[in-house]
Amino acid sequence: MNGKCLLVLLITAIFITLSGCSTTTEMKVTKSPEGRDLQQQRLDNLECSRLSSTHGPCLFGIGLAINSAIAEKRYTDCMNERGYEVERVVPPKFERKTD
Repeated sequence: MNGKCLLVLLITAIFITLSGCSTTTEMKVTKSPEGRDLQQQRLDNLECSRLSSTHGPCLFGIGLAINSAIAEKRYTDCMNERGYEVERVVPPKFERKTD
């Protein structure tokens, strides 16, 4: 391999390893503070989602897991500070039928 091929390979490997990851965690409001209407809840949700968004390097999925945990904590803290209780939405498990 010549030097030019090695350089392209190195740059590609660095780009893949350090590519940015954006995470979202689906959360639902389980309890709203008294006096908050649906429009205010949507505004609070939007603002907390924006404030909790994370972007960072990923190393084969490890960074994604870390960023996801950070985003979930930030969102939960933000909504709790505004008087809401929230929980993570867990998608249903797919079960394959076996006969």
